[in-house]
Amino acid sequence: MLDPMTIVILAVLAFIITYMAVSAMKSRQEPLKKKVIVTQLKCSNCGYGERREFREGDYVGKEVGECPKCGGKLLVEAIYLEEVEGIPELRSAVSVPKSSQPQKNTGRY
Repeated sequence: MLDPMTIVILAVLAFIITYMAVSAMKSRQEPLKKKVIVTQLKCSNCGYGERREFREGDYVGKEVGECPKCGGKLLVEAIYLEEVEGIPELRSAVSVPKSSQPQKNTGRY
């Protein structure tokens, strides 16, 4: 028959092993998250808007081109950080064209 101290030690070991197994399984289930800087564009004329990945030199209020709907000025309305779940190479959740590549952050804005 086992003495009480042996039973306590076995119970503690069983608890530790169970805790480690649950922690390992939980960490595998968490999706990968990547942070992407997004630039929100909006037409000053008709209100048309779109999002794209941040490009060096973007700032709020900058004119970036013509509106595809009405030909008005397309301006940078907002710049923000967004978390994208899944594989980092997949950017479809941010609606970023595949041709645009992330820009190196130089600290200048």
